[in-house]
Amino acid sequence: MGKLLGKSEEKFSKGGGVKNYLPPLIVAPVIIDIIFLYWGLGMGMNQVAPIMLFSYLYKVVFSVANTPLLYLFVFLVREGWNRIKNFWSAFAKIATNKT
Repeated sequence: MGKLLGKSEEKFSKGGGVKNYLPPLIVAPVIIDIIFLYWGLGMGMNQVAPIMLFSYLYKVVFSVANTPLLYLFVFLVREGWNRIKNFWSAFAKIATNKT
């Protein structure tokens, strides 16, 4: 598994993955929304609570949907770079053998 995953990916997969990653996402919406909306703008908690919930759900959905795409992108970049290097090294060998 160490060859397939880098250090940060191993920490994510061994550290509990999504169940340990998503709860901290609620900290920012709660703090920011309470400070700016409730305290700063004087909105009622009945107006602030749905905004906090939507902010958290948006972060969760975006994180869950984005993480596999990010891993796919990194995989394609790493493998793509290796394939490009292999192509050019093979091309250089062929070019030097013909001259």
